Amino acid sequence: MTETFEEETLNALHLKNEVFSDENIIKNNFHQSEADMNENNDVDPHNHSNGEEVRLSDSLTEQQKKTFVENTEHKSSNSSKVTVEEAEKGPQRKILIIGGGVAGLTLALAIKRVAQKTGLNLIPVIYESQTTYSEVGTHFILWRWAVETLLEMGMGKLLGKVSWPILNFKSLDADTKETVVQWPPDSVTHENIDSFHHNDPLEDSLPPMLGTRKSDLLRLLMLGLAGCRDSDLVDDADFHSSGANNSDIAPEPVEGVEGDLARDNWFGKEKWRKLLPELKLGYEFDFYSISPTTGAVTATFFNGLSETGDMIIGADGVNSRVKEYLFDGKVAPQHAGAAVFSGICRIHVPPVDTQTELEDGRLIEDMTREDIYSFCPEGSAISIIGRGLAFGATNIGNGMLGWHLVASQSEPSQHIEKVLMAKRKQQVSEALKSNPRMSIIMNTPPLNNRWKIPNSDDESEENNSTPQSTPPRSLSHQASPISSIDFLQPVTSTQLTGAEIRTLALRLSQTLPIPHPGHAIMARTASEFCSVEDVMDVADDQPASYTNPNLHPGRIIIIGDSAHAVACNAHGSVGAGLAITDAGLLAKLIGKHLNKFSTKNDSQSFQKIGKEFDDYRVEICNAAVKEARSEGGWGRTENAWVRSLLRITNKYAPNWSKVSYETMLTRGRISNNEELPSLSPILKK
Repeated sequence: MTETFEEETLNALHLKNEVFSDENIIKNNFHQSEADMNENNDVDPHNHSNGEEVRLSDSLTEQQKKTFVENTEHKSSNSSKVTVEEAEKGPQRKILIIGGGVAGLTLALAIKRVAQKTGLNLIPVIYESQTTYSEVGTHFILWRWAVETLLEMGMGKLLGKVSWPILNFKSLDADTKETVVQWPPDSVTHENIDSFHHNDPLEDSLPPMLGTRKSDLLRLLMLGLAGCRDSDLVDDADFHSSGANNSDIAPEPVEGVEGDLARDNWFGKEKWRKLLPELKLGYEFDFYSISPTTGAVTATFFNGLSETGDMIIGADGVNSRVKEYLFDGKVAPQHAGAAVFSGICRIHVPPVDTQTELEDGRLIEDMTREDIYSFCPEGSAISIIGRGLAFGATNIGNGMLGWHLVASQSEPSQHIEKVLMAKRKQQVSEALKSNPRMSIIMNTPPLNNRWKIPNSDDESEENNSTPQSTPPRSLSHQASPISSIDFLQPVTSTQLTGAEIRTLALRLSQTLPIPHPGHAIMARTASEFCSVEDVMDVADDQPASYTNPNLHPGRIIIIGDSAHAVACNAHGSVGAGLAITDAGLLAKLIGKHLNKFSTKNDSQSFQKIGKEFDDYRVEICNAAVKEARSEGGWGRTENAWVRSLLRITNKYAPNWSKVSYETMLTRGRISNNEELPSLSPILKK
């Protein structure tokens, strides 16, 4: 049950479940205090744009403070005193954030910033299903409007160390070598990389895009949450690409929390569990419930624990369980017709198991510095779009290149499944060799084409056969290697090693005419930085609201990929950027609508938060989802006639590129509304 303001104030003195007979005592005191503040001090407690932290005790007279405390005590059934310091904090609002990715961490940080500005007693707690974080091989391209939000939160100086400006992007037709898309268009130019520093985030002098690794962005947000390096925070959105102090090319690499890049098992080594008590790991969300009388929300997790708060924010990704319960399973993610392979190539540190030739016998030529800067120089990103395949690379600075290979597939996990079936066949074969009599007593699955080890000639063949549905006969009295093979185990990318993912990516890319050193970039990527997943989105079934407008609206809200999963193409997606601005906007709306001194009208306040969030985001984000699916469709089709038609359309609509570029520069930007509180930090003096 949600506690009233009076009950929450007494909670600090362990006086739970006490009921006040006059609900208007605090309300009247607040309005009287507000009137006196405006009359005597000319201060508006709802004006959050002045950069000052709102404090009740700073603005009330001594008599008002005394009356405030006395009235609070008078209606309590316990005679213990409530101090002004406790009362001025206001009622506590606990916000349960499901998911500790980019969306969840950004939201928690933004809520903390808003609490500083408004004086609201907001407690964000993040519940993440995984048990740790590590260095991963995924990168993001963040457009200017997403960078603005990070800079507003004071993260510019840190961001400049783990990212690199992208001044131009080019997409080429693999068949004709013609430029399909060029950002910026020829009519727009940008200064060189060194010019982007000390910029106002609302001015056009910011770079159009930034490239950064996912793990570095996550760690950056954690640094902001924990306040570990507040000395690096700046109040003027200072941004300068300076390079990381612990990169492969740093003269004296710095270790620990003071290092800029997320390295190896950074989360465990740097003791982030202790640094971030508000981040709860191992909490896989199960379901939620809402009190019909108070609106209090309770999240229940698979570990058997439950948590109660005032809001639940679903930031748990494309397969969001929060969304599943919010819409009763009616808005499910859809397969976008492709798989995306991702990796981070550390240019100066080639892996020991670098593949030197493709399976068709062609040698993979090693790459030089000149090769890299000719193909993808600093400040650039490039993609090559072929028939059913697309490859993209981004120079993300600090001696690293991020890459994506998008391969079309008719069914989810199609490419992964072929490799796994071959692995299982090999396991069966080895087990039978070790015990030939086993084939007599065990009904093994048929070795049809589905179990055939794939080669480059098999990739284009359609194979709709299914594995035998009858499970293998039990061998409870036979101890053998084959008994550990689960033939009915669902196919997932986690069953492939990084080396197998890299090999598969190189195998699929053989038919795509990638200029050198494209194949070398993939081959020189360490196996631990290779990943693959199905491309999923919600383009076919988009939600009309990111909350439930009919049942306690605003109490449950979804953001990021939970709300509007965007298909990843060769150059990446805008998904991470939309997640960042979703989080920033939602925190601002919370600061705008919640009353610091009373929870009496919280139901109406949460309803306003949900409605305004929908008004700002649904149309913009749903449009981005559809356009990403449409854009990727060209690269995923192998039909020559369709590709020719799209090629002609692009050629005779030259203004399309410029319009798209201008749209991309502002698409997800948070409105510059004076009613919304700032996210900038209040720096310690």
